[in-house]
Amino acid sequence: MANNKIQLADGTVLLDLTSDMVDAAHLAAGYTTHDKSGAAITGTASWRYDASTEELTVPSWALEVE
Repeated sequence: MANNKIQLADGTVLLDLTSDMVDAAHLAAGYTTHDKSGAAITGTASWRYDASTEELTVPSWALEVE
């Protein structure tokens, strides 16, 4: 069972993921974290850096401007 909020009996919140916005498509491929429900997710974004050419390849969504 995933936990998205850890709160002490006195009301002190130790961890609260409920407003997190991360999802697998926006997390670098192979990295693991937790989404706002507390469920583990593994990134799928294809960020690549070639040190020999200093070229960075990013997913298309990273180039969108709001």
